[in-house]
Amino acid sequence: MTIQFKQKVSALFPYDFTGEIMQVVNHFGLDIVKQDYTADGIHMLFEVPIAKVGEVSKGIIERRGGKIKLEKD
Repeated sequence: MTIQFKQKVSALFPYDFTGEIMQVVNHFGLDIVKQDYTADGIHMLFEVPIAKVGEVSKGIIERRGGKIKLEKD
């Protein structure tokens, strides 16, 4: 049995970025913990394997030139 430690990462992004965010989520097989739809866009919380946090963050940020706000718990 393999234990994989994960970190929660939240992203706040405009609705029109959803497709690109979902590409990253699917590419890395991330678990979406929560999604909230607001007037400002979507706030999504997902779990990322600790070894992949940097790679996932870079993949998300590069897709929209820093217009996506990420926070790590």
